[in-house]
Amino acid sequence: MTLLLKTPSSIGYEDDKQLFAKKFMWACEKQALDVVVHRLPKDQQSAIYEELNEVILSDQSKAYLTVVIQSKPYQDALLFSFQRNLEDYMHTIAPSLSEEQAQKTEQVLKEYL
Repeated sequence: MTLLLKTPSSIGYEDDKQLFAKKFMWACEKQALDVVVHRLPKDQQSAIYEELNEVILSDQSKAYLTVVIQSKPYQDALLFSFQRNLEDYMHTIAPSLSEEQAQKTEQVLKEYL
């Protein structure tokens, strides 16, 4: 989470960095969930989505998923999603960064990746 708080600072992001990090991780978790659930048989997929409609990615839904889905595939999918989203984000903002911002961002990324 520290990386997601430091990266916006390195580019001069002035809004709520905690909210940015939360939303970024929520998007990654949702993508990872979709990847892992789609690997399950159709009947299990339906049951999981039905259950999750009420508690999308809350602590309760994460506990439920731990029981239904092995944690290793989810962690792998989450890492892949995080890396892809971070890469997409960096490609999107790169053209608008000053040389100083680009250097600070590169230092932050090297520290954590």
